[in-house]
Amino acid sequence: MAGKEVTHMLTLVRQELFKLYKKKSTLILFGIIVLIMILIGFSSKSNSDIFEPEQVFTTAYSAFAYIVFVMIVQASTILTMEFQYGTIKNLLYRNYSRTQIIISKGLTLLIYSLFLYVSMVVISIIIKAIMFPDLGFLQEAAEGMNVIQVLLFNALGNFVGLWLIISLVLLISCIFRSTAVSIVIGIIFYFAASVVSGILFLAIDKWEWVKWNPVNMLNLSNQLMNSDVESMTQLSINQLFAGNIIYIAIFLFLVYVVFKRKNI
Repeated sequence: MAGKEVTHMLTLVRQELFKLYKKKSTLILFGIIVLIMILIGFSSKSNSDIFEPEQVFTTAYSAFAYIVFVMIVQASTILTMEFQYGTIKNLLYRNYSRTQIIISKGLTLLIYSLFLYVSMVVISIIIKAIMFPDLGFLQEAAEGMNVIQVLLFNALGNFVGLWLIISLVLLISCIFRSTAVSIVIGIIFYFAASVVSGILFLAIDKWEWVKWNPVNMLNLSNQLMNSDVESMTQLSINQLFAGNIIYIAIFLFLVYVVFKRKNI
């Protein structure tokens, strides 16, 4: 029985990945991010005093920021489109359980997000090699790390933060069945870390328990790059990492519960 369930799960994941691949927006958005990376690379080459080559490389030429928007859109539509077009009923009629359906969608998003991050890291290395051959991978950057280490840690911090956002977006889309609402809330949550950071840090300084709120967890990437941020978040990197994982687990569990009880 377990083997059959695994087979069904793998079939669903393959179907979801195929649907993702066939969507025109998937290739278009990927191409747009790569184009932006190249443009930022050229800008850094001609205006190195404004766009420092080392800094733009360690942020994957801003690719990490744009991946968030792409994944918010994908996470918002992966469930709502099923409800909108009624295809969710077809899956249930084909003897796929709700558990298999929701887990397969989560795995699809995980695979796609990993693909994006790995791709952007590789493309960043290629852009650097072509445009900035004098910038050594072992050149010291931030926090005693070299540039390639900073790039990878930046990717890790952004990836964890991304999944905190994705898990929330999935929960919202499952509750409201609205793509627009999910996207808006996801984007607001993403920008909240920087927009309200000053107020948030003041609140944390006054009420220590506030430091455990999910918005503060989005500072993981910043703290990995700058240890001084710890004095404001009042959490260590390990605590921020653990906090992200716990919130992600809570949100995904709520997605599972809501989807299981959803009237389809």
